[in-house]
Amino acid sequence: MNRKFDILSFVYLKIYLVLFTFAGYNLLISINTFEYPTGMGSEKASFNIAIAGILWTFSILFLLLSIFRLVRTRK
Repeated sequence: MNRKFDILSFVYLKIYLVLFTFAGYNLLISINTFEYPTGMGSEKASFNIAIAGILWTFSILFLLLSIFRLVRTRK
C-alpha cells in the first residue's frame, strides 16, 4: 500500500497534543494558589510549573519528530 504520509507521524502529533494539553493544565493549576490554606500553595505551584515544563519539553520533542517524519522525502 502506497501512502503519501507516514501514519506514525500522525500518532506522534496526537501524543504532542495530549502532552501539550496536560502541560497547559498543570500551568493553569499552578496559577490558583488560593485553595491551599496550609501555606503549601507556593510549593505546589512550583511543582506544577516544573511538571508543566517537563511535559512541554516532551511534547515539543514529539512535535519535532512528527514534523521531521512528515517532511522527509520518500524514494
